[in-house]
Amino acid sequence: MTRTVGSYWICAVFIACLLLTRAGYVSRAVAFTYTPSPIEHPETAIASHTPLAEHLSRILGLPARIHYEQNHADIIRLFQEKKIDLVQVGPLPYVKLREQYPQAIPLAIFREADGKPSYACVLATAFDGPKKIEDLRGSIVMVQPLSTCGPLSVHYLLGRHGRELAQFPYDYLNNQDNVALAVIRGEYAAGGIKSSIAAKYGSLALRILDETPPFPGLVLVGNGATLSTEQLAAIREALLAVSPESDHGFIAGKYGFAPVADNDYQAIRDFSGDAQ
Repeated sequence: MTRTVGSYWICAVFIACLLLTRAGYVSRAVAFTYTPSPIEHPETAIASHTPLAEHLSRILGLPARIHYEQNHADIIRLFQEKKIDLVQVGPLPYVKLREQYPQAIPLAIFREADGKPSYACVLATAFDGPKKIEDLRGSIVMVQPLSTCGPLSVHYLLGRHGRELAQFPYDYLNNQDNVALAVIRGEYAAGGIKSSIAAKYGSLALRILDETPPFPGLVLVGNGATLSTEQLAAIREALLAVSPESDHGFIAGKYGFAPVADNDYQAIRDFSGDAQ
């Protein structure tokens, strides 16, 4: 695995075939680039997404290259620069990407552990932290500005209890594992994370103060400028055929996938508009 500043690369080589260049997209004759959402530590994310990338490689008949970026803004930029072909992103980064780049094509939603194509964000504290948001004092930590569970959700959750984000010092720690562990260590009074991440660390004395309504889930997005309509359709069809009971060996995507359309994310657009 070769690393660069702020990014991690891993190549999984499979049978390659030459694609003809067609109008409207750039042929990927050598490999396609897949980028996971920066929810977890880089090594964990790469390991989790490698089986899925291998599956996509077989579908496309191309080698897969997993490229990890820790910053949502950089992911959006690289996707528009046609340096990323497939990306897993959360609801807010997807909406921001689609606003800037209509060639971002939603293909399938990653189902959560409960089988639902949605998840919630929470404001969590340590076990010995404040009992309610009204009593919250000190600093708040979040993943990054464009994270769905970042300022968008934290602003909403504080507002439900008569508080404002501007009342608190706050920091960003890039991924949700970092946020959860920093709160557990008592370095911050509270942090904004996915409900599933809060559950993951619940045994380490992380406690939820409040939770958002469900948001549409993490989505796999194809680059319509680098992948053909036929390739995108093949990926969508293959993922929707995945059964959680099948022996596919997935980690990311192990609960299966759900159909998706751009208008599924209108609630996020409305939500972000209200938060501004």
